[in-house]
Amino acid sequence: MFLDGPISADAEDYSDRALDIAIQRDRLRIDDVPTGDLQVLARRRKGQSRLRALALSNYSNQCGFCDVRNGDLLIASHIVRWADDPAVRGRLTNVLCLCRMHDALFEFGYISVRGDLAVLKKSGITSRIVRYLQDTSERLRRPRHHLPAAVYLRDHRLRNGFE
Repeated sequence: MFLDGPISADAEDYSDRALDIAIQRDRLRIDDVPTGDLQVLARRRKGQSRLRALALSNYSNQCGFCDVRNGDLLIASHIVRWADDPAVRGRLTNVLCLCRMHDALFEFGYISVRGDLAVLKKSGITSRIVRYLQDTSERLRRPRHHLPAAVYLRDHRLRNGFE
């Protein structure tokens, strides 16, 4: 399949293979078009589902920060938030495979990642559980194919006060 430009998950019913190729080539767009159209919503979910599957595969079906491998606890976690930049929603370089616990810490800035994949931790945390979860990893596990983009990691660090 040859892709000259981005494809929209909402536009038509693409095969899983077509969606996978678009994701791997950073060509999938998951738009934010308000609609009650069930077909469009189903297409969007299919695109999100393929992105999740490829993100988990990219991290060998394990949390990037700890040893959790239970698929029910793993999610595709966006570095640049979903609402902040729709153009990067479908990019594997903007998605980490994280367990739900580390996703929450990452989302709310309790941890971040340097360009060399070292983990940064917010200081002054009084909760023993949060500190424990922060300490479960010193580095983000290196993905198989699609490294997190340095520009997205920097955006996350800036947004959460690490720079």
